[in-house]
Amino acid sequence: MMRVRLDALNVPIKEHSFPFVIIQGGLHHLQSTGQIIRCLNAIKEIIKPDGIVFISEPSNTVLLALWLFS
Repeated sequence: MMRVRLDALNVPIKEHSFPFVIIQGGLHHLQSTGQIIRCLNAIKEIIKPDGIVFISEPSNTVLLALWLFS
């Protein structure tokens, strides 16, 4: 298995390269919802069409509040 660490806002990887993407405790460090959207769009570019995305975030974050109450 290949492990890659990147800047979430600058992902220089070929389209549809990965069968899965894992983000563990990283999205809440982004500074705006716009940056979160850029990151998630980057994931859509690099993951295979039938790929799996797993995102784990602390429970008391703005990101979770946005997701729960939007």
